[in-house]
Amino acid sequence: MTTRAAILALTLALGGSPAFAASADADTSRIAVRTADLDLASARGRTQLDARLKSAARQLCRTGLRSVADRAIEAQCIAETVAGAQPQAANAIAQAARGEAQMALMMVALSPRA
Repeated sequence: MTTRAAILALTLALGGSPAFAASADADTSRIAVRTADLDLASARGRTQLDARLKSAARQLCRTGLRSVADRAIEAQCIAETVAGAQPQAANAIAQAARGEAQMALMMVALSPRA
C-alpha cells in the first residue's frame, strides 16, 4: 500500500472529511482553495495563497496519529502536496502579474507519490 493510500485510508477510518475555503471535492484526496479574494500580483496576496495551500495540504495529509514515524509521513506528504500545487500557483501568479483574469479556485490534491 502506498503512503498516499495509507494516509487516505486512515483519514477515512478516523472520520476525517477535509474541507477548506467552503468548498471540498467529494473525493477526499482534493480540496478547493479559494483564490478569488486574493491579489496575487501583490506580495501579501502571494503569502496568503501560500498559507492557504499549506493549510489545505495539512488537512489532506492529516492522519490524527502522533508517533514520530507518523508525523514524518505527514510532513513528507504536506511538502509533496504543496510542491505539487506550485505549478498551478505559479500560473495563477503569472496571470495576475499580466493583469489577466484570475481563477477563483485552485484544486490542491494529494501528491501522487504520497
